[in-house]
Amino acid sequence: MEDEDEDEEDEDKDEEDHDEDKSGDKDQEDIDDKINKPVPEEANETSQHVSDGKNSPSPNAEQRPLVNQKAFFEAAKNGDIEIVKLALLQSHVDINAKTPEHLQRTALNYTCQKGHEAIVKLLLGRKELLIDAQEKDGTTALSWACCKGYESIVKLLLERDDIQVNLAENDGWTPLMHACLQGKENIHDSI
Repeated sequence: MEDEDEDEEDEDKDEEDHDEDKSGDKDQEDIDDKINKPVPEEANETSQHVSDGKNSPSPNAEQRPLVNQKAFFEAAKNGDIEIVKLALLQSHVDINAKTPEHLQRTALNYTCQKGHEAIVKLLLGRKELLIDAQEKDGTTALSWACCKGYESIVKLLLERDDIQVNLAENDGWTPLMHACLQGKENIHDSI
């Protein structure tokens, strides 16, 4: 009888190991865990369509995976455009929210810091985006792009009429000062 119990336990463990091998690397499992949760009923009722920006029931809302605010931040930070797209379909994900830790960084600031141009384009396409949202130290998306020397992202940000190019950080630094410090003539000429 003990042998049968041990055999069943071994089979269960082998099945778990096999399932882990099939699912790919640990990062993919984490992403799957974050998005493959059922959508609560209240989220179904007021799901936002990315295309029209209006609150209305989505025809496939019950089938759409749920992405939480933390997963949205991580996806923006890590350049995972598919998760960002899913997050933007969720009515409870705030595009302008700031991270709760000391940095108080927005998704746009993360993408500009990391150079994820495709996600920057996606976020800039949202009219509700606050382009000049400042972190705790006053850093903006434009400051990050200038500081890191991402010329194409700077140009994308500057296309927005509502951007304040001379918005200073708490220490007085402006995006132009960051561009000059980095020796990025093309960037400071754009500003």
